[in-house]
Amino acid sequence: MTPTTRTFAEVTEQNPCAGCPAPCCRMQLVPYPPPRTAFDIDHVRYMLLFPGTEFIISTGGDWSVLSWRTCSLLDSEHCTCTVHGTVEQPRICASYNAHNCWYRRNFVTDTPQDIYRLNLERFDAWVEALRFDEHGALVMAPCFEDAQALVRPIPIAPHFTHPGGIVLEQDIRVARQHVAA
Repeated sequence: MTPTTRTFAEVTEQNPCAGCPAPCCRMQLVPYPPPRTAFDIDHVRYMLLFPGTEFIISTGGDWSVLSWRTCSLLDSEHCTCTVHGTVEQPRICASYNAHNCWYRRNFVTDTPQDIYRLNLERFDAWVEALRFDEHGALVMAPCFEDAQALVRPIPIAPHFTHPGGIVLEQDIRVARQHVAA
């Protein structure tokens, strides 16, 4: 099967966000120090007890707290920013390269490329693979690929999909319900 090609005009005129359920506007990500001790791991578990909280771990071992909260500027029904292209649009959004979207690559897919997500259920499976020394220091944890494989069978919400670039209404409904919780 040959990949579809497009002209420069088609690439530059296309809105890369068209058909996306806007996960970037439905979450806050805050860097978090990777846990090093059993006490640190217990703190991660404690944070996961709060609804709408997850941790994401990147291929490079970076940790972030993910909080499912919708931006007040998002028109959730149409998945568009109400101030896009205006001076009110946050600069972080205006400068974001949506043509190589990290959020779409990792949240609008069944197989995230750069992260794995931990909610409480996934954490409970993941933590069983950890090992600590006699002082409680973390001495062994699964590598990225092993951890990703370990948690992949455990469902996590919200789960966004867009077969053929189309956002399914039920995906938007699930995302809205999860964000509202």
